[in-house]
Amino acid sequence: MSYSLTHTGIVLKNFPGKYKIALLDESAGRIDAVHFGQEFSPGTAIQYHISFNHNGRGNPKIDDVHLYAMPFFLARSDVLFLHHVLEICFHFVPVGSCTDGIFDALRLLYATDPLEWNMLYKKIFLFKLFVTIGYYPDVEKIGKRFVGILLESSLNDIPSDIEVPDLERHLTDWLRQCIAQHPAIEYFNTVQFVTRN
Repeated sequence: MSYSLTHTGIVLKNFPGKYKIALLDESAGRIDAVHFGQEFSPGTAIQYHISFNHNGRGNPKIDDVHLYAMPFFLARSDVLFLHHVLEICFHFVPVGSCTDGIFDALRLLYATDPLEWNMLYKKIFLFKLFVTIGYYPDVEKIGKRFVGILLESSLNDIPSDIEVPDLERHLTDWLRQCIAQHPAIEYFNTVQFVTRN
């Protein structure tokens, strides 16, 4: 026997031909679900019914899927950044993880005007995302004062035109370190986001 609830989630990855989709679900966290319907592009926010098996075995099934939102502005202005965020969530958030704040962080990609986000601001977003996920190796390299400012402030409180000498360079090095330490680094397709500048 299974039960079904209405959920909202963001598509992280499709598995073509396997009837499987990786989602960051608002309440269930990171899940891989069985889905027999239309494929949605990564980054698409969808609403759906989800059926969990009562014994907890196997992937949940989603159906009655509807488009909820698309990050059109971000996809137009920096599709590489969008896909990098999704790839980080896919690889760094374990299936079954329900860490508070990750879904809300991604919700910002739909709610704000990304044209106002410069490269430093995007790297601050990634820093805060990694910390929210619970992954933060060697933050000392960034500097205690800057780490404190970044951790204590919400993204809405950090000005997009923040000017701190060397902060972007330190963040870039730190983000590269985070990704390089992942055991599945060879499966990443968007590492050039942090290596291009």
